[in-house]
Amino acid sequence: ETAAELRPEDFAGFATAAVISGASTPGWITQDVIDRLRTFGKITPRSTLARAIAFLVQFRLSTALSAGGFSLAACYALLGGAVPAAAIAGACFALFAHILNRRIPPNREALRLSLVDAFYQSRRRLMLSIAWLSAAVSIAAAATLGLKPFLLYVLSTCGAALYAAAERRKVATEQRGHRALITRNWITAGGWALILAMPPLFLGAGALPCVAAILFLFAVCLAGTLIRDLHDIASDRLLGID
Repeated sequence: ETAAELRPEDFAGFATAAVISGASTPGWITQDVIDRLRTFGKITPRSTLARAIAFLVQFRLSTALSAGGFSLAACYALLGGAVPAAAIAGACFALFAHILNRRIPPNREALRLSLVDAFYQSRRRLMLSIAWLSAAVSIAAAATLGLKPFLLYVLSTCGAALYAAAERRKVATEQRGHRALITRNWITAGGWALILAMPPLFLGAGALPCVAAILFLFAVCLAGTLIRDLHDIASDRLLGID
């Protein structure tokens, strides 16, 4: 019935285990079983790497690194070289925004359906401290690029905080629906595109190439948010939300 019933000795001598479940079995139960089975195996470089990647994904460091990579790519494409401060600002802002968004528990049932949400909710104070520290680092890094990048990141940080507060109010009053999910996709993609592709414009890049970079990043990030929503549907995370 639950992952707690699994015993390591029952799997001794086996290298692979197949997991099947009924259509009515919640996704989080199946995922708990898979996660527990993985702890039974021998510690190998491959298993260690898998656990490290899982932690990076849950912690959203992978998201931050992606943002930093996009920022570096934009600077290379538009300015002809790397701007480390821009990459640091973009990475830290992405970490801040995503932690703040994950602090919004949809409801008691949905919280159990997402391992990422459970990861954040069990470390609320720590994650909130990391979020605001990341925001401070992103603003400080942007300040080294000039007044306009500094103002861009200050306004974006305030906007992300206000948006997260508004979403929490919607959840508290049970007003969240499918339109809110669609709106979130556009806002997330637009925010990423502007925050990562605008600094090169302030540093001397041409307006037309910057617009092209913004549109490109918007398309990539919008696709990412849509894929995430499809995964949430498949993993039952939307149960009780929409």
